[in-house]
Amino acid sequence: DDSSDRSTEFMLAQLLASGSLEGDDHVSLLQGYRFLSALDHQLRLTVSRTTLLPLSNKAALETIAQRLALTSPEAMLEALALHRLEIRSSFERVLS
Repeated sequence: DDSSDRSTEFMLAQLLASGSLEGDDHVSLLQGYRFLSALDHQLRLTVSRTTLLPLSNKAALETIAQRLALTSPEAMLEALALHRLEIRSSFERVLS
């Protein structure tokens, strides 16, 4: 029964199907959600918390980036910044 599915991915698909989200915004929000979820998971595994990136802990950043299949901590931070910007842009388009 789909009515009990409240997952983010399902809800984004529903918003796309209903026309409430454009295709580009759906992709941006879905990819952003997946990246942030994976980052959150790796933060929990690596440093036991998710509120802050351990910017002063280079080894932890390298481990997290590697687990996310990124080439470096810098690539991870760049991906994070890009997803944040894309999510914000989609959010603003949807609400405007």
